[in-house]
Amino acid sequence: MATKKKAKKPVKKSVKKSASKSKKVDPVVLFILAIVLPPLAVYLVKGAKRDFVINIVLCLFIWIPGIVHALWIVTK
Repeated sequence: MATKKKAKKPVKKSVKKSASKSKKVDPVVLFILAIVLPPLAVYLVKGAKRDFVINIVLCLFIWIPGIVHALWIVTK
């Protein structure tokens, strides 16, 4: 007796989206955060990547370079 083999269905891989990409943040809120908490604004836009680390280092230098960098990232 011959047995039939069931065809396997292709499995779809789920793709995780980062939190910063899945939700949009209001540009006005980002602009205010870029002035008050620059690393948080950069994190919301870019995630925990190179720009976030650069902004933390810049904030350690008198805070103003971190604000300028965050405003640049937010308005880009």
